[in-house]
Parts: sequence; structure tokens; C-alpha cells
Amino acid sequence: RDQHIDLIIYLPFSPATLIGGLKKYALTFFMFPLIKKIGFFSKIPASVSQYEAPYFALKRYFPIPFEFHSNYNSKLFDSTDRIFNIALYVNSQLDMKIWPLENYIQLIMLLNNAVQCQFHLIGGHGDYEYNQNLIEHLDLPNIKNVAGNFSISGSIEFLDGMDLLIANDGSPVHMATLVNTPIVSLMTYKEPLGAWDPIGNNAVSIRANVDCKECYLRNCD
Repeated sequence: RDQHIDLIIYLPFSPATLIGGLKKYALTFFMFPLIKKIGFFSKIPASVSQYEAPYFALKRYFPIPFEFHSNYNSKLFDSTDRIFNIALYVNSQLDMKIWPLENYIQLIMLLNNAVQCQFHLIGGHGDYEYNQNLIEHLDLPNIKNVAGNFSISGSIEFLDGMDLLIANDGSPVHMATLVNTPIVSLMTYKEPLGAWDPIGNNAVSIRANVDCKECYLRNCD
């Protein structure tokens, strides 16, 4: 309470309850035009919608490079003299966030043929069975299922020892960010660019630019 606050940015979670949904609806469609009119968001262009405003403010006051990073560590695989440890988070609690299994199979095979790799399928206890299904489609001795083996702090420590994380949108992406592990995150367009993307110069976000983007639906085809 004794500190001066220059800026507060509120990034709401998806509503878990009916009351939460009504609050979000009221804030979005009734309060934002009023706040914008009285000048609190005076530096945000009139063309910016109420959905885009929080992220526009975030990027304005904290100029973080959310776009595809050109300075990504392109020399990651510059040596063939050692084994590269690659972690993969291939599942999600939301089906719409899961990159198809056949895509991960193809990706793993491409990496396996390109460099010497040890693959680690990560996640929680609920991801173990899904990871096993992926392993059964691959006749590789250098892939392990370690889902459910670590606490949160243990997961962060484990990711600190990885050369690369390839992951669907989820908490492992942000854990890897904390220890500056190189990341390729596969994101949906459920929410705007920058809403949940990993932050850092070693992070790359990939998403398809679909016409129905920013729908905020919990599940989507």
C-alpha cells in the first residue's frame, strides 16, 4: 500500500461460473467504452476493439517481442558431436490445443534423422497414457515417457537441462521460459496474439491465421 502504482493491467481468465461470465461481459461491453471515453485508454487508437485493448496496452507499456523472433537460437543444432535432449508436451486439457498425433510423429522422425536426440515426453499424471500412445507409434529406443514424475519445481529443474522444448499451449511452456530453455510453442487462435505466448528471446510461437480467430470458445473444431 505504500508503493506508487503506475499501471495495472487486468487480463481476465475464461469465466468458470455464470456470475464470472456476466462480470466479464459487463466489463467488456459496458465499462470499456466508458473508460476509453474518459481518457484512461486515451493512447489506444479508436480502431482497437475492447477485446484487443488489454493486449495493446501490454505491448505498449511492456514492449515484449511477441511476434516470431528472428533472433531465435538458429545454432541450436550446430554440432553433431553430442546428443540433444528434447522435451515434448504433446497433450492438453483442452482438445483444441492438441497438435495432431500424426504431426508429432512426423516431427520426431524428422528430428531423429537429422541429429542425435533423446526425446522426453513430459506432462502430468493425466498425460502419461496419451504419451504412451505416441510411443507405441514410434519404434525408437531414444524416447521416454516421464509424465507425472516431477513436481512443479522439479519440472522447472528438468526443463532447465533440456536443449529444446516443443509444446502445445500449456504450463510447461512458461516453466521453460523461467529457465530460458529454447521453446517452440504451438498455439491456437482462441485468444489474441500475445495473450498467453511465452515471453523471451528464446521462444518462438507458431499459430495458423484462421478466419475464425479470437472466438474465445473453450472447445473448437
